[in-house]
Amino acid sequence: MRIFQGLFIAVNILIFIYLIAPIVVLVGAAFNAEAYMAFPPKSFSLHWFQVVMNDPAFMNALWVSIQLGIAASLLALMIGTMTAYGVERLPSRWRNGMNAFLNSPLQIPTIVLGIALFQLFKGMGIALSFTTLLLGHIILCMPYVVRTVGASLYRFDRSVEEAALTLGASPPVVFWKITLPLLRPALLASAIFGFVVSFGNLAISMFLTSSRITTLPIQMFGYVQFSPDPRIAAISVVVIFVTVCIMYLTEKLVGLDRMF
Repeated sequence: MRIFQGLFIAVNILIFIYLIAPIVVLVGAAFNAEAYMAFPPKSFSLHWFQVVMNDPAFMNALWVSIQLGIAASLLALMIGTMTAYGVERLPSRWRNGMNAFLNSPLQIPTIVLGIALFQLFKGMGIALSFTTLLLGHIILCMPYVVRTVGASLYRFDRSVEEAALTLGASPPVVFWKITLPLLRPALLASAIFGFVVSFGNLAISMFLTSSRITTLPIQMFGYVQFSPDPRIAAISVVVIFVTVCIMYLTEKLVGLDRMF
C-alpha cells in the first residue's frame, strides 16, 4: 500500500512539474538581460519589460484586447443570463436540446468557427472591423455564461421568487432585486471566464479583424515568428500577472469556491 501511495505522490509531482515548467522558463527568460531567449538567465534585468512598455505596437494591441474582452464579456453576460433564465424555465424535453445548441461553439474548433463567421460576414457584405470582432467573441463567450448561470439556476430555490410574487412584487422587480443578487457569484464567474477567453483568443480574431485593428495575441503571434528576443516573454509575464491579480481580487471579493 505504501508503495502505491509513494508512486501516486511521485506521479502527481511529475505532473505538477510538467505543468509549471513552461511558465518558470518563460518568467526566467523575461528577466534575462541578453538579446535572445535563454534559460536559466545569465543576468537579471528589467530591460525587456521597459522595452515592451515603450513599444506602441504592443501597448495598442494590449489596449484593444482589454476593450474587446470587457465589451465581449459584459454583452455575453447580459445576453447569456437572459438566455439561461429562459432556458431553465422551458419544459425538460426542450431544455436539453437548447442547452446543446447554445453550447455548440465549445464543440467546434475555434479556427473553424472563425472561418465560418468570416464567410458569413463576407457573404453579407459586412466589412471586417471591431464590431465583427466583437460579435465573434460574444459567440465564443456565450457558452461559458449559459453553462455557469444555468448551473446556478438549476440549484436555485424558486420558492424565494414565489414568496416575493405572493407579497406583491412584479416579475421584473423580483428578477432585479431577488434573482440577480442570488446569482452574483455565477455572474462574476461568467464575466471572468468571458474576459479570459476573449483576451487570449487568437483563431477567431485572426479571421474577423481588419489590418487596422490588432489584438495582443495576434501581435504576439506575429512577433514570435520573426524576433527571438525576450520581448515576447516579457509581455507574456505581464499577461500572467494581470490574470493572477484578477483571480486574487475575485477570491477576496467573492471567493472562488463559492462561484461554482
